[in-house]
This record gives sequence, structure tokens and C-alpha cells, in this order.
Amino acid sequence: MHCNGKFPCTPCHQSRPTAVCVYEVSARVAKNDLQRENGELRRQKALADQVLDALRSGHQVPMILQMLRAQQHLALIAKIATSASPEPSASSRSQIESAATGELLQLKVESRDCHSLEKTTALSESLYPEIAASCDEQLIKHLFSLFWTWIHPAYLLFSMEQFLEGYETDNQEHCSAFLIAAVCAAACDLLGPDWTSKSGKVTDVAALRRDFVAQAIRQEGLADRGARTSLDASRVMLIVNSRSKVSCLTRATGSSQDGG
Repeated sequence: MHCNGKFPCTPCHQSRPTAVCVYEVSARVAKNDLQRENGELRRQKALADQVLDALRSGHQVPMILQMLRAQQHLALIAKIATSASPEPSASSRSQIESAATGELLQLKVESRDCHSLEKTTALSESLYPEIAASCDEQLIKHLFSLFWTWIHPAYLLFSMEQFLEGYETDNQEHCSAFLIAAVCAAACDLLGPDWTSKSGKVTDVAALRRDFVAQAIRQEGLADRGARTSLDASRVMLIVNSRSKVSCLTRATGSSQDGG
């Protein structure tokens, strides 16, 4: 008889009364579970991409935000996001950017106010010098706000509260340079092209994104691959890479149509 993983485990208790019950899932069962999980993740990602595309274009933004706050099912939100509507106005991008910043400043995770970012970002230069060198405090706060407002609700990859606490306390269990670079790279896709730094200089968003991607790749080589933050960062980079492929495909399609 083998351990069945249920407590109390009679087989283990009879053979080794004082030993700790250890249950190991068979490789076949683990593989099947992983395949089901991957299939569900791909389905959720496809739905989340539809929602993100709608938000980036300014389509149904108030309705989508309301449904996200109400924690509606992602499939229902995606259905609303892909429904027909009038062409977005020219100011939709700026509306999305301002809404994203406002959402973070108002959002609370459990009892912890995310406005604590004002305190945590001041520590970034000593804890994560390479990240701090890429952008000023205002910009990194804005990138965080974009990620938490638009990407985090759709994918729910990790705990926002734990990430912010880890960023504040340099707790590598929940926050790392690899994860920060990945988050910022993903948020660059939502950063307005006319973003202006505190110095008054317009940010080259494409160059900033490339820099964060390069930092993420570099930090991945230095990080512990078995750490939870490395897994979380790798998932975020999957989003970054998928957006890059969509962007390249869109440009290629546009070029072929222009040529035709």
C-alpha cells in the first residue's frame, strides 16, 4: 500500500507511526494537471488580450473598468470589450493614461493603501540601482500604476500587496530586479508616446521598453530560477513577448496592405 495523500494517511501511519507522511504525485497525473492548467492559462490569456486591446484603443473603457471593479468573469468582460462601438476619440489615449494613474492611487489591497508607492519608490535607487537608472521616480510610479490597473486584474499573476511590501523592504521572496524589470517592460506598452519626465524631456517609449526588456533578460541570468519571483517574472515576460509578436504582425500586415 502506498501513501494516498489524504490525511490521516493509514498506510504511512501503520508502517512508520512517527514518520512524516509524504505523498508524491505520479508523473502522469502531474503532467495531465499541468496540461489542463496550461490550456486554461492560454484561454485566460486570449480573453485578457482582448480586454487589453480594447483598453488601449479606448473602446468601452468605462464599462470595462466598472466590470473589473465588480470582479466580473473575464469571459464576460472580453465579450463586452469586443462588442461593436463608435470609433474612439483622439483623446482616448490620454484618458486611459490619466485613469490608470488615478486607479492606482485610489486602489487598496486588503487594508494596505497602494499610495505607499510614494515611499517605496524613494528606496529604489539603493535597492535596485539598474532600475532606478532607467527612469525617474515619477515614471516608475506611473509604470507600476499602468501594470496594476490594466494588466494585473486581467492576469492575476501574483500578489500586488506582497510585491509592494517586498519592494519596500527588499524582500527577495516577493520582489526582485527581474520581476521589476519585467513589470516595467510590460507597462511600457501602455505608456503614452508623449510622456514627459520631470526634467521636461519627452520619453522615447520604444527605447525605454527595449531597455527594460534587456534588463529583464540580464536579471534572469542572475536570478534564482527556482524562486517564485523568477516564475512570476517569466510569466510577465510571456505577456511582453506576446505583445511584441502582435505588434510586429500588425506592422507587417499594414506594410503589405500599403504595398498592395
